[in-house]
Amino acid sequence: MLRIAIAAVGVLALALTGCSSVPYTAPTPKSLELAGTWVGTDSVTQANIVVSVPIKWTTTQNGTTLTGPVEITAPTGVVIGGTANGTISGSQISGYQIAFTMSLPPGTYSALGSSGCTASISGTLSATATTISGTVTYRYNQTCVDSGLVTVLTEMQQYSMTKQ
Repeated sequence: MLRIAIAAVGVLALALTGCSSVPYTAPTPKSLELAGTWVGTDSVTQANIVVSVPIKWTTTQNGTTLTGPVEITAPTGVVIGGTANGTISGSQISGYQIAFTMSLPPGTYSALGSSGCTASISGTLSATATTISGTVTYRYNQTCVDSGLVTVLTEMQQYSMTKQ
């Protein structure tokens, strides 16, 4: 009889600890780690010809926020760039995205003959631990068109990068 009483007390103790008043909190999913150096291509179609140039983004990450310098090498070999920012969203199940932005201020295109040309770039990129890719929109000011650097005020470009 004593064994049954001890066993009953043990079962009761286990049952009561399972009924804790502290609510269960699911673990916070870890964001994708994208800090590092990413290299690949920036491609644009002009007059039915695809032009691809090298791109490099060196990122630092704080939580879901990315920032770092971007270097794009023009077909002439001139390197232009600025600082890009991104915010990571999504999950491993739904897929990760980066809300990407970058501004290229006056002077960025001086070596290409247009010191007053500016551009703002934005888009949503898909990301994995080893790849970043997607379409971004370049919005140029009128000076870029007037100087002959570009022929349109807005164009879509495709980024495709891998982690180094």
